Amino acid sequence: MKTICHLTDRTVLGIDNRLSQKPPRLTARAIVINSKGQYAVLYFKKFDLYSLPGGGIEEGESLLDAVRREVLEETGCTAKKIAELGCVYENRACHDYVTTSYYYVIETTDEILPLNLTEDELSRGTEVQWHSFEDLKKAILSSNNDTEQRKYITARDMAAIEEYQNCMARRNMKDIETIVKEFCLENGISVKLSFDMPAGYETAYGTYDVTVNTLFLNTAILKDAPEYEVLFYLFHELRHAMQYLCPSLFSEQIRESRFYVVLYNGVCYKLMGDEWKECALDGTEEYFTRAYMSLPYELDANTFAYEKAKEFCGNTAELQELYSYWMPNDRLDYDEYKRLFKCIDAALSEKGMI
Repeated sequence: MKTICHLTDRTVLGIDNRLSQKPPRLTARAIVINSKGQYAVLYFKKFDLYSLPGGGIEEGESLLDAVRREVLEETGCTAKKIAELGCVYENRACHDYVTTSYYYVIETTDEILPLNLTEDELSRGTEVQWHSFEDLKKAILSSNNDTEQRKYITARDMAAIEEYQNCMARRNMKDIETIVKEFCLENGISVKLSFDMPAGYETAYGTYDVTVNTLFLNTAILKDAPEYEVLFYLFHELRHAMQYLCPSLFSEQIRESRFYVVLYNGVCYKLMGDEWKECALDGTEEYFTRAYMSLPYELDANTFAYEKAKEFCGNTAELQELYSYWMPNDRLDYDEYKRLFKCIDAALSEKGMI
């Protein structure tokens, strides 16, 4: 199994102690995910401490048998899929203690059995909680780390969580490439994919630029995002590609409005030939935010992205909330857009661009 990291008194406590020479205690631990996409975390009320499920490997027990047993005992869940994550080595010289933790990623079945906690675990007020991935990280980091041991526990689990997050980001990038290829084949289009955002779009989740026929996805931002969010923004931009490459499939309002871009700060663009022409209009940020968010092609892309992400991740509350955010109730009517487009045309004309 690959090494995630080595933890020592220097890296965890900031103390230069000689390393312990004790033989290591071997443990099996897991990032546990149920069918709802929730992550298991143990909470020890006595210590106000959160930790990932897991514990010591019994004599004669294999790593896989140990992690299955620990997860079943501490969460009540049976492992359906198991994948190796990596090892965390701890040398707690301050306690003359050494341990090796073998971490796995486990997806569980839907069946939940009663917990089978030890007397020691019961005395700590141990309970299992289920959280989103972001809340799992917050829980681990919120632990009361007022002792060296608890500092090590948090450092150990966070190292595993960060490794898992990095693995998911790498997997997501490969999955994204596959999704884009399959989408293009299904819809008879060809689109290039880039994870390097163009200048001026460093804070955007993504963009599609028809002038270079490229879908840009901002992995610097989305690498830490949950799957539903990555898929939402990916399919949002794929829908924009369809709007430009297959205009006959869309309404007259989408076909007309797709030539105009309105930003929050009043900077606007019009597509002329194979070039975007830029101008700036006077107005409030509130107005231009409404104008941007309720553009017909944006509303269409948001609805499409929601439906596609729902196919992959289910209609979760988080996905519904994301969709609702991008579907404002206070929208501009299309007559106002026609007036706005005329203003853009006039501003470009004054600059000699039309």
